[in-house]
Formats: sequence, structure tokens, C-alpha cells
Amino acid sequence: MDPSYSEKSFWRLLRKGDVQNFSLGKSRSEIRTKLQEVEAAAASSSFHFSAFTLVTRNGFNAYTTNSANDEFILRKVADNIKRALNIKPSDRAELIPTAIQLVREARDCTIHKLDIELFFESISKDDLIQKIKLEQSLDSRTKDFIQILLKSPQLKNLPGIPRGLSVSPILAEYYLSNLERFCRRISYSYFYSRYVDDMLFFCHKPAAQLEAEVEAALPKGLSLNLKKSSHIFINKDGYLAAGSPNQSISYLGYEIFPALSKSAPIRISIPKKKIEKIKTRIALSFLRFSVDQNFCALKNRIQFISSNFNVGGTKQSGKLYSGIHYNHKYMDPQSAEAVFQEIDQYLQKLIYAKKGSFGKRLGPLLTNKQRKDLASHSLLAGHRNQVYRHFTNKTLGEVKEVWQHA
Repeated sequence: MDPSYSEKSFWRLLRKGDVQNFSLGKSRSEIRTKLQEVEAAAASSSFHFSAFTLVTRNGFNAYTTNSANDEFILRKVADNIKRALNIKPSDRAELIPTAIQLVREARDCTIHKLDIELFFESISKDDLIQKIKLEQSLDSRTKDFIQILLKSPQLKNLPGIPRGLSVSPILAEYYLSNLERFCRRISYSYFYSRYVDDMLFFCHKPAAQLEAEVEAALPKGLSLNLKKSSHIFINKDGYLAAGSPNQSISYLGYEIFPALSKSAPIRISIPKKKIEKIKTRIALSFLRFSVDQNFCALKNRIQFISSNFNVGGTKQSGKLYSGIHYNHKYMDPQSAEAVFQEIDQYLQKLIYAKKGSFGKRLGPLLTNKQRKDLASHSLLAGHRNQVYRHFTNKTLGEVKEVWQHA
């Protein structure tokens, strides 16, 4: 392990898009020269983080870096914490199929879903910094950078730690390390997982005391959001038990409905909130078109919503993909067909709308050829056939800008 903030270390942390996003140069030598400048900045005793950009993501304030210095130093801070303190965030791609399989196999048990309220915002900065200071395995420069970040003028008065920065999830995981150990030792729970603020327990008995025990074990500042808690009973035959408090479990973007009988097997869908979010993005795309009349941009947004695309990756992980199939790939075929047909019908109504305030506004702006072009795109086909499209970083930025607050 090399904890140093060196050009060599920063080179290992390069990602797709960095060269363009941070103007690192065109050739290998130019990129290395730029990273040497980052190394020099990291070594300076007067280093401070520049202003971050405030954005909105999923209804929360988040921050993004504007300079190569800030981004690569924060990535290295996160990398050093992970390696020195053995902090490994849960892999969402592994948790979802595991949870689904466990629901299939569940017999005579209770499944509890708990949620930590305002996770990032409720973390105690002072407690986090004090805890970091006492870590003998962590190098002093990394400790310095954490304090410089959390005490920077832009962030020092914010509650908790900022969302969006590459180091934030690692700091949050570290803050919850004692809670993790506690939850894994609960004797009546035979499986436990947590992804950020979503916690899932499979218990041998009703476990009425679970919420109280977890609440008591949370570190300073954190509490459970009881409105988002849910639990279901599974009988000895593996079916949803009569009198179950809830009919499904919403977990990491999926809605899991346990089997009701042998003829009504487990269903994997997505929450209604997620369906409405997709429809909102479609509506906002058409609304923007009604203002700027940029058909190319509208088409890009509908293609983005209804297809799949490469989002980078590393030599170790290989290419990574996102989109309508990859973001919903664990849905069962029947649920996927029902959900995406519903959204496709919504899209078609907007394309051919001519009545109402929206239709009267949009109708005269689209030609029949343009309608036919837009109507050829289908979320169901994109999901079922794994339709792939290429988007440049610039195009992705323009596409997402319309619904950054939705």
C-alpha cells in the first residue's frame, strides 16, 4: 500500500472522462505533467480546497469538485481510508440478487427493512474528526485533508458531511463501522446487509425489539426513520403470512413481493415512486422542447431514458453499464412488461397529444416525421433487448441538466 499523494498514485485513480472533465491534456505525458501539479499542490502546507459546485440530487443538496487538485486528492483520501482501515462499502449489485434469493428461500421468519434518517446530514463532524485522529493505521496527511475538507469555509457550517464528493461514502461507512459490528452480532438475525442508509434483516422470530436495539446502537446524531420502516412475515411454507404488517419490501430501488401461494410466486418490480420519476423525466423533456424547440436534444433525452450506455469502468472491473435494462435487470418478466408498457403508453400519449394545455402547446411544434421518430423508442424494448447507445460526456450533461432537480 502506498499512502503517498504522488503522481503515480493519482494515475492509478484515473477514470473515464477525467481527461476531458479536468482538462488534463491530450497525450500521456501531458496527463502525467498535470498529475505532477496535483502532487505539488497536495504537498503544500497551505493547501485548501477550492469552491465546490452545489447541485441537487434526488432532492438533496450535493457537491461536485471543479478542479483536478480537489478531485484526485479526495479520491486518494478515500483510497487510503479503505486500504488502511479495511473499509469496504457494500456492493449494490451483489446485495439485490442475494436479498431476492433469500426471500425466495425464507421460511417461518420476519424480514425487516430499516432506514437511517438523513444519513449524511446527521453525522457528527466533530465525532468523526476525533475518531479519525485516533486511527494509528491512517497516515497523518490523510487525516489533515479530512479536517481541511470538513472545516473548509463552504462546508464547515453544513450539518453532517457533504453528499456527492468521492470521499463522502467512505467517511460515512467508517462512521458506521461500530454499528456494522453490532448488527452482525444480533443473535436472532441470520442475515444482515446495509447499503448506505438502507438496512435489511432476516430474523428467526418476530423480533419486535429490533428497531429499539438498532436505534440504541446508532452513533451520535443518527436515528431511524420509522416512517420508512417495514417488515413482513413469511410462514413455514414460504408464503406471505396472514396478518403480515406489509405486503412487500422496498429495497435498493426494487419492490419485492413474497409468494402468496404456489400459483402466485414471488414478484420483483420497482416502486411506484420510481415509475413516477421516469414519467416526470419524460414530461420535463417535452416541456423543455416546447420552450427551446431543440428536437435533437429531445430525441437524445428519450433515447437516454429508453436505452443503455457505458458509464466507464476500470481495468479491474471492466466496462460498466447503466440504463433501462441494467438499472432494472432483476425485475421478473411479467412485472417488467407491465411497468414499461405503462410508461411507453405515457410516452406515446405525450408524442401524439393535441388536446389539453400540454397538447395544444406541443402539438404544432412536432412534425409527423418527428413523432414517428420519437414513437420508435420503447422502454420495454430497451429493457428486454438491452438496446445500447453511445453518448458523449457533453451530451450526457445536456441530457441530465433538464431533470437535475427531479
